[in-house]
Formats: sequence, structure tokens, C-alpha cells
Amino acid sequence: MASYHLKGDSATKLEDYEYYIKGRNEASLQKSIANNPEIIINLPELELTDSEICLVCREYSTSRGPIDLLIITDRGEVVIVETKLIKNSESTRTVVAQAIDYVKAFSAETVDGLLDNISRKNPIKNTISEKIKNDERFMTLLAQNIERGNFRVIILGDVINPNILGMVESIQSAPHLAYTIYLVELNGAVYGEDEIIITPKIVANTLEIERSVIKIEITSGKAEYNIESEAPSKESKGAKPKLSWEQYIGNVANKGFINIIEDFKKRWISEINDKDGISMGQVGFSAGLKYGAKRKAIQFVYDRRVEIVSEKFKKSNNISEAFYHEYKEDIKKSPEIYDKYLIANKVEVMFDAIDAGTLKIILDASLNLARKMKDAQ
Repeated sequence: MASYHLKGDSATKLEDYEYYIKGRNEASLQKSIANNPEIIINLPELELTDSEICLVCREYSTSRGPIDLLIITDRGEVVIVETKLIKNSESTRTVVAQAIDYVKAFSAETVDGLLDNISRKNPIKNTISEKIKNDERFMTLLAQNIERGNFRVIILGDVINPNILGMVESIQSAPHLAYTIYLVELNGAVYGEDEIIITPKIVANTLEIERSVIKIEITSGKAEYNIESEAPSKESKGAKPKLSWEQYIGNVANKGFINIIEDFKKRWISEINDKDGISMGQVGFSAGLKYGAKRKAIQFVYDRRVEIVSEKFKKSNNISEAFYHEYKEDIKKSPEIYDKYLIANKVEVMFDAIDAGTLKIILDASLNLARKMKDAQ
């Protein structure tokens, strides 16, 4: 992919950066991402934009070989990165099978095993032990995600052929796990003597892996059996531990907030008019809208906290400056949230730090933002 340097009215084409030709190898590509994991984490399709990183570990050992790069966020989300260059003979068919091998191996880990494993390494970033010790919910989510294979798997290279997903039968080899594979190109251009411009781009990802359920019934004491096969409903595909709305409401820590949250949900569905507007997760839900060709999650609400729309989120999701200014003005109705969170670039607001009126201000602000974004399309 060509890159250009614009200066005034003139454009200069930059030389493509070739990792292999210039003496680099896969390890340098791996090292670049390990030292700057936000390059991957900030890809909007991964929906990890506002996550903090607790662990970055290179060459994490598993029973099926070392994972090139393991990343774990403060929400217990697991990202497995496998780096391959186009010059590598494994950069096509076998890389997906290899990545799925790592998925299977890591899903057999335990949290204690993870801690023991990284204690023998020298992670680039490691606050996971402290997070586990002080946050029981984090430990529970991390353990669930590991057990259920709820991973984001990144196959990262300088050139990626999106057809490789269709070439590998092994995608179906782990139907009980809930991983999603993303193919990411990391295009490079030479900018100066010691400077490189890199542009990450998702070229393909697995959306849904069809899983069949086979029921075998054996009649006791008789030589009779019955076999039925059925495809699961869309809602039950995969193994992601998503809550129902009723389960979520039952988990909300502050019962005085329930009416406000339920009213917000009804208004979002009514005013944004999007069948996928409310999407349930492991501990809460996101409220979003179809913006362009994709769904954008605008507001995240959990059982013990709510998130505000940060400057970082605004930039990564191409929200206009004018719309975001109006959002900030709405948030100003609560000076404490505006000063202590929005201006301080803090995303998460714990329920026990606010009252019902403040929660309504936060939710109303995001609904107004979504309404403007919808009307502008």
C-alpha cells in the first residue's frame, strides 16, 4: 500500500518498508508490537479502545509451542498475536492452524498456571498479579475467558491474504471455544533515516463459526438410540458468557439505578431505532448504532460501573469535533464528572461514586450523541 508525505501542495511517495529485505525478521515485527501494543489494541474492530493493558509477554510458552505475543487487558480480555512475514513459507495456510493450536493450548491454562508461567519470563508489561489480588471480578472474568477460549486472535504480517481463512479446515476444530481471528496487515513506509511509518489494517476476520449440536439419546435397558443434529440459534453460537437482560438487571449493584438503566435502554431502542442497538456482554451491555457500514458501540454500562466517551474513543471512532463538543457540554451538567473524569481522561465511573441523577446525565449525554450521529448519516 503506497504512502505519501504531503507538504504544502506537493506529495512525495515514501519507500515501502520491507521487514525482511532491510535485515529485519519476524522477531523485530514482534518486538515492535510488544513495545507498542496500542498499535493493535486501538484497532476499533477489536472494541478494546479504552482498555488498559495488564500484561504484554513475548514467546509465552504453551504445550503447543510459544505464543509470539500474549496481551491481557484490565477487563480480563485475552489477545493472542501471531506474527508472520510474506517471505515466510508458513505465511499462508498453516499460520491459521498454528494460531488455533495456541487457542486450544491456552484455553487449558489456569490463572495460577498463567502467573507461574510469566514469573519465569520477563514480560514487557506486567501488572496482572496486582490486578488479580485486588480485583476479584477481574480474576473471575479472566478465568472464564481462558476456560471458554474467548480470545481475540491476531494474525499479523506485512502482507496478508484474506483467503487464508477459507483455506483452513482447522477453524472448525474447536467448536466449544469462542475465539475470533483477525487478519491484520502492518504496512510500513520509510519516512527518514531512522523513522518508519506503520499503518495497521484489518483485512478480514471470522464473524461466526457455525457449530452443530448433536444429541444422542439411549433408552435405558433397550438396544435403542436416537440421534439428532441441529444448528444453534444465533444467540447461542460460540461460548461467550453473555448475560441476558434479566440476569444483568439482577446483578446491578445499586438497585436504585435499575429504573434509570431500563429507561435508557427503552429510549435507545426507540430513538436510535437499531435492532442491534443494545448488545449484551459478560458483565453488562453496550448501546450502539450502525454508523456507516459497521456498528459503533457508544455507551458501555456494567453492573458496577459506567463508561464515558473519552477523547481517545472519539478519535478512534471518527466522531466529529462538533458532536463531541456537545457531548462534553452535556457532561458539564455534572461538574464532578466533567472535571474528575472527562478532563482527566478517566473512562470508568464506579456506581458507588455517583448518585442516580449523575448516572442519568451520563446516559442522556451518550443518547444525545448517538442521535446526532444517526441524523447526520
